[in-house]
Amino acid sequence: MSLTACYSACRDDEFTCGSGSCLPVAFVCDGKNDCGDYSDERNCGLLFEYQCYPDSFICGDNTCLSGFTRCNAFENCADGSDEESCREFSVSLLTFKCQTDDRCIPLEWRCDNKTDCVDGSDEHCVCTDEEFMCENGLCINEDLFCNGQPNCPLGEDEPEGCACRAGQFKCDNGVCIDALYECNNDDNCGDESDEQNCACRIEEHRCPDGRCIQQSWVCDGDEDCEDGSDEKDCNTCADHQFRCADYECVNADLRCEGTKNCADNSDETGCVTIGVVSGQNDILKAFDGEEMVPVCAEGILQVWLPQLCKALGQGAPLAFASIIADSGEHFMTIVDGASDVFSMYDLEYTNQCPGDSVLRLSCRASICGQSATVPLEGPAPFIIGGDLASSGQWPWALALMYRGQYRCSAVLIDNGWAMTAAHCFFWSNGYTLEFLPHYFTLRAGTNSLITDDEHTRSFKVRRIVLHPTYTVSTNGFRYQDVALIQLETEVEFTDYIRPACMPESEQTFPRTSTCYITGWGYTKTAAIKPADQLREAKMNLWSEERCKGPRGWGDLIQPATQTCAGYDNGYITTCFGDSGGGLVCRDFSNRWVLYGITSLGPTGCDLATNSGGILTRPGVYATVPAYVDWVGGVLAQYR
Repeated sequence: MSLTACYSACRDDEFTCGSGSCLPVAFVCDGKNDCGDYSDERNCGLLFEYQCYPDSFICGDNTCLSGFTRCNAFENCADGSDEESCREFSVSLLTFKCQTDDRCIPLEWRCDNKTDCVDGSDEHCVCTDEEFMCENGLCINEDLFCNGQPNCPLGEDEPEGCACRAGQFKCDNGVCIDALYECNNDDNCGDESDEQNCACRIEEHRCPDGRCIQQSWVCDGDEDCEDGSDEKDCNTCADHQFRCADYECVNADLRCEGTKNCADNSDETGCVTIGVVSGQNDILKAFDGEEMVPVCAEGILQVWLPQLCKALGQGAPLAFASIIADSGEHFMTIVDGASDVFSMYDLEYTNQCPGDSVLRLSCRASICGQSATVPLEGPAPFIIGGDLASSGQWPWALALMYRGQYRCSAVLIDNGWAMTAAHCFFWSNGYTLEFLPHYFTLRAGTNSLITDDEHTRSFKVRRIVLHPTYTVSTNGFRYQDVALIQLETEVEFTDYIRPACMPESEQTFPRTSTCYITGWGYTKTAAIKPADQLREAKMNLWSEERCKGPRGWGDLIQPATQTCAGYDNGYITTCFGDSGGGLVCRDFSNRWVLYGITSLGPTGCDLATNSGGILTRPGVYATVPAYVDWVGGVLAQYR
């Protein structure tokens, strides 16, 4: 069967690509590889009787092509003359984007008295106030001056004994960095000289090794100091009390008795487990007030089995059976009139099970929300100026690429779907949603935007589904800012590509939860490109009252569908390009659950890294539990 047979016939106003897919006629011969196989840019003069214009290229057979196709590394002329006498071009981190097309050229080609862009924009050589002019007229971002690596062709941006400008910090190795990044808990110099002799800020706590962490991280249930000292001596509860995950104290008798007594419900978590009884594996056990004891098989409702497996942090039930246990054990048995929704209320203590039989339960292993490569350890302070994520640490983190360029972050939630922000698909290009999937891919299995390895995978996009009520207010605030992306092919899960766990509808996380954001966004407002490597940051969840308060967003926030996270001082926040990334929180089974999608952050997001401390608003996230039903409906519709 031919490839074209897989597609329906294209309309009269569409072009049929070599693969059989359809493309708007307006995209043909526009200098861009829209089909993916360049078939929309081949033989343009022959197919469409292209008129020759001053900026056209004339092939050896006298046919005319759009000037954009000249030296684009693909033979568009039948005789290949459009690629003759072209300078070698290898993609570099330092590139210049021509103004009227999507072509990128090496930065050193700018202002070298040779026109490489069709529109000549590479030879418009008046530098701005934020740029440094090289001797040949090349303009580079001022941040590249004295950064330890030559960026001008002759290296004049790195003079001997480089003198840092006002507002910069000189590292011991001679590199100049923005003074904002001194003492920000990140090695920006490369020799750690910017992090020496630093005093912790008033709202920070000093670990024994000298590292500064947020004061709010002390006694939050998560070890941030390398030696775990920030979580020592935190339990102030009496012997007869149970310590909740948020360090609230409740009567120990209330543990696992079927009602929520801790604000974070931690008294009702970890109440069931799987263990060994009489040499038999996979025996279900429940907490009897003092210890975990086997659960009798008699009276177990089958409707409970998926609920029990979920409480165990595992997938769907695979098998269950009644096993004879030796006498002498203590047991939990099912009470009369137990409901279809499992609760510890439905169990009671007994000295003997009917028939001496206990329940064996095996569940499907669940890989959602789990990193198979690197355990979470140590603090990860910043996306702005912060720590790099470890390889495989966040296997659900995806890079949403538009025409090969980074656009937004996204989160894998299923073997065929990802979630991101709706605003990632809105900008002034005139494309309709119907044609957008063709231009996007999802990059998975790697923390790098520029380097592939054996774990890297790229997936084409089949469908983009925006939330039907996505809106933007007149002041730019976004609501229902979520979108789903269906992949062209299903994902084969690996240690480096796994989904985050989806939350329950209306699930909440307490303020003390351990939550992280990830993204490839800009590490400072003035940056010329997004980060090359994935970054991670630990975040504090804000209460509804605080989010709507003076340091929050006031009445702009819709608490039912939006969540705030961050810090008053703004040292840790999201920035441009982090949109669509996931805010994941660790649940009581140590799985990472997708709780938010990055929607917007404070303006001037890097200003708060100033050591003087600048109060900023928190980041705003679309609250994923509010959209669980919508997500389920979309996935069911397109299965």
